[in-house]
Amino acid sequence: MVALVTRPELLLHLQQAAPKPDEKPTREETVQTDPDVLAEDRWKAGTPPVHGLAKQSEKAPELANVDTGQRLRVERLDKHWVALDPDGVVLGKLRWRLADSGKIDQRSGLAMNYPDSGVLHVTRLRKADGQVVDFGGYVTPEEPAG
Repeated sequence: MVALVTRPELLLHLQQAAPKPDEKPTREETVQTDPDVLAEDRWKAGTPPVHGLAKQSEKAPELANVDTGQRLRVERLDKHWVALDPDGVVLGKLRWRLADSGKIDQRSGLAMNYPDSGVLHVTRLRKADGQVVDFGGYVTPEEPAG
């Protein structure tokens, strides 16, 4: 025996949740080159982890060119750090807070020293329907010119 539910509020919910016929569902994937490295290990190595870079509502078209293994320039601009592509286009803002630089990390007991400039090593990508929508990795301080 099959029961048919016809409560109007349930039918409305089902209609709203169903994808529209001309709309294909978004498929997300994550690509990682270092899935076993923990954020805590990054802190201990003095290379703060970075994530959520491209979550801003306005995304640069150049974001599509980001790939794992890539090295991007990081610079502090006033109170924020940004990741730049090779042409200087801002790809995303790091979640680091100026007030946290120099503070002791409770997990590791080490000071969180954010460099004014450095290199972001891209180790994670998040893609939706094959397009990069977010990326992350870790930052190493810029080597002094010598």
